[in-house]
Amino acid sequence: REDCVGAGIFIIEKSLADPANTQMTDNNSLKTTNHTPALVYNLTAPNPVANHTFTKALGSWLNRPTYLTLPEVLLKLRFGEFSTLLIDG
Repeated sequence: REDCVGAGIFIIEKSLADPANTQMTDNNSLKTTNHTPALVYNLTAPNPVANHTFTKALGSWLNRPTYLTLPEVLLKLRFGEFSTLLIDG
């Protein structure tokens, strides 16, 4: 949690310090409410976990059951090659 907060603070401070130094594409099609360019940052965990483990932990934290799972075969039939991102993380 501290890592995400620290990353958020770093991103905000960096963009406030030098807004002209941000990296943008020529065709920035993302719309924002204040008409500033939308930038995307990808934060990942230092120790990634499997989707099953994450789902169980999230269900426990939300006090919700997580006993229904989607079979891998159905994911492959529905999403094809993209299913590897859902299955393998």
